[in-house]
Amino acid sequence: MSSQMQCHCRACRHNVPNEIIDLCSPQKQPVKRLRSDLGDSDEPYMCPICMENVRRRQPAATPCGHVFCYDCIQKAIGDYKKCPMCNKKIMYKQLTRIFL
Repeated sequence: MSSQMQCHCRACRHNVPNEIIDLCSPQKQPVKRLRSDLGDSDEPYMCPICMENVRRRQPAATPCGHVFCYDCIQKAIGDYKKCPMCNKKIMYKQLTRIFL
């Protein structure tokens, strides 16, 4: 089986690697992992504020890329005017709702 996958995008038609090389590994040789091994789809993403499953509570993303429950991040922005994870200044209008 080839380690390259053919991209079906009309714009690029480039070969996309099927492997990710972990350069931060303490081993001398880089560790190769398949993309499917990177995330565990059985574990739900938890809101860093309320620690509830974000999928059940209307997820929203900040411009810095952090995902929270919509109600949690709205309250945090109202109280502190910044992202609870990285302290980047944000406003309500910068939130992006995520529909799953």
